Amino acid sequence: MMKRFIITLLFIFAGCFTSALHAQTELDYPAYLFRTGNYAASILELERYLFYHPDGSSGSQATLLLALSYAHESQHNRALLLLRGIEPAEQEKLFCEAQFHYLNILFRQRKTGDFQLQKERISGDCPLLDNRLNRYIDEMSIALSIYDMNWSEALKEVEQSKRLSSELADILKRDLNEVIEYNPKSPVLGGFLSLIPGLGHFYAGRGVDGFKSLIINGTFISLTVFSFLEGYDGLGVAFSIVEGVLYISNIYGGVNAVHQENARYVVERRDRMLQRIQAPPLTIISVREEFGF
Repeated sequence: MMKRFIITLLFIFAGCFTSALHAQTELDYPAYLFRTGNYAASILELERYLFYHPDGSSGSQATLLLALSYAHESQHNRALLLLRGIEPAEQEKLFCEAQFHYLNILFRQRKTGDFQLQKERISGDCPLLDNRLNRYIDEMSIALSIYDMNWSEALKEVEQSKRLSSELADILKRDLNEVIEYNPKSPVLGGFLSLIPGLGHFYAGRGVDGFKSLIINGTFISLTVFSFLEGYDGLGVAFSIVEGVLYISNIYGGVNAVHQENARYVVERRDRMLQRIQAPPLTIISVREEFGF
């Protein structure tokens, strides 16, 4: 009797082991497609796998790969929905991995508010998150503050982060301090200087535009004066009207040039800093070896 019982248990164990091994083997091919960058094909294979193994032991791994495949295909909403469906009760490390990539996608979408909420969730639910992923989180948070031009907050985050490389931290501190200390040019002064055509543009740093404005306005002023002196009053009136429009445009252009140059300086510095902080690759899986990826 005992012998039969033991044999029955062995058969049950062997069946479960064979089923799990078969399911894992079926996941090998879509995982290979994901690793080789064939994301459209991996989506089809992973969808098929999950359809036939809805309660399989590798369901969470397949869901993570499927979500990242969708993210690579720029189907971010589908990816977020799948990642949100991975529960901590299943596999804690894989859950934290999913939460990180959820954050990664929010970062790519520039959703600052949602990003901060997700960041807090990860901090509470995943205190033992992989160090490399934590470093990426710091970098993404700093990058979003820079993107929103919240310079003081970005500088605060750089100074508080213990995970950034010293080289990157020093460069960001230097660039952020430059922007914070930047003294923008005055649009009012630009408009006042434009009373003399072209000076407002020269003040803004647009020498070519200033030279053009000076030549054009100077030409029509000369034509107006010449016409009246020669007795061509009608032509003089026409030239004076044109010059009036050009003169007002010159003043507006001087003010606008200052605004644009101020904005250009800030945007260029922002973009330069953002180029130093790359979004984490969607192929990062820190639990790759543990779960057979």
